[in-house]
Amino acid sequence: MRVGDSFNSYFGPFDLVLQESDGAHFGESKQQYRILIRNRVEESLSVTMTLKDTEDPPEGQPALKNGLQVLVKGEANPTDLSYGYKRLENGGASVWTLSPSKSGTVGADSSQEIIIGIDRHNMEGQPGDVFGGILEFKDSLGLVKYEVPITSIIPSNSGLWVGDVQVWAVRHDITFFRKQNEEDVETDENGEAVSDGINDTYGPVPENYPLRFIFHRHNSDSAQTKLFQRVYYGLRKGAELANDFVVTNDERALDRSSLGAARRIAAAHLPWTKENNGWNCEGDISMGSNMTAKVNLSYNDRISNPFIHAYHPDHDNLDAKFKNELNQGNESWGINREMTFGFDEPNDDFLSLVRVGSIIRGEFHEMVQLTGAGTEKKEYHAKGFFQLNRINESNDVFAYDGIEPESTSGAPNTPDEAEGEPEPVEGEPDEGDGG
Repeated sequence: MRVGDSFNSYFGPFDLVLQESDGAHFGESKQQYRILIRNRVEESLSVTMTLKDTEDPPEGQPALKNGLQVLVKGEANPTDLSYGYKRLENGGASVWTLSPSKSGTVGADSSQEIIIGIDRHNMEGQPGDVFGGILEFKDSLGLVKYEVPITSIIPSNSGLWVGDVQVWAVRHDITFFRKQNEEDVETDENGEAVSDGINDTYGPVPENYPLRFIFHRHNSDSAQTKLFQRVYYGLRKGAELANDFVVTNDERALDRSSLGAARRIAAAHLPWTKENNGWNCEGDISMGSNMTAKVNLSYNDRISNPFIHAYHPDHDNLDAKFKNELNQGNESWGINREMTFGFDEPNDDFLSLVRVGSIIRGEFHEMVQLTGAGTEKKEYHAKGFFQLNRINESNDVFAYDGIEPESTSGAPNTPDEAEGEPEPVEGEPDEGDGG
């Protein structure tokens, strides 16, 4: 309201400033929502926030479930740098007392920032269920009431998950042999050394080794998670809308003229294939469970097998005349990798609980098996910890349709496509005349 040269923005005894004006809508993966309350009167004021159940929807509108688990962010713990929380149950309230507002200024204690989140992990329902409620704000003077809608969805965990493993330990493989004395080893009737045990404990590495992993989970009656060596994100080929972005395993499925703005995500430690169909995982991305991915690499894979060096005569997997391929176990070996991801339950702190649906952590174990001639095998083991981030919620990996776009340029692709020889430019000497 403007009175003369003065502008009066007074609406009530306190202001309510929302992060988003249409309410607190968390979806499947939003972690936090910011609310600011500000005292506008020159006396102390208490503001109460209460969670109310949603009411029955109007005819034709989808129903929302009650039972939202709203968390209010608390103070930091200086020991582990985590944050506490207060659980706002249905009908429960949180109260903040604000200092008096001084004319023309905002005092340090006359306003309060409130950070809320959703504990999706402890909400009762099925993935995809939509919950709703009302956050009610009242002042101690009884003059004003604000009602803010709040919604959230139990996450299905579908979409693109990308993250890193930090390998911090490898397993020892040291065999101890029984000794007859300080110099001699005891042997059996076949003349072989007698084993006195194996040290298969884990030992730390000097520096953690990072491994990137790319997973896509398709949510359906037969949900499936796949591990990919690379994926692409960009504008779909043939898109009619400027925001028709897709996740795909083939760059040719994207709009060619928009590739400069597209993104490729790749894991260099996984074998490259042209088809890039990925590897099916056993298990699912779910807290408290395990998921295993198996990646087998043939001994004669000349693209990805690290034992094969195409231009080294001792490691090219060819005979001395470079004509015949050698058998497995001569110059190259098969590589079988079995990687297990154990997904942790969230810790009991604010950030861990509100990250459910967008970040998942746990312990990583890998077994690498080298296969040689016959039954020859050798295993190596490593472990570490990981964090996966859900960076896109698309339920599908968009497939390339196999149709190449027509060239938009009238210029020939190669000199051979040009008809005839170019005409000489007047005033320039012919080639080879020495002029």
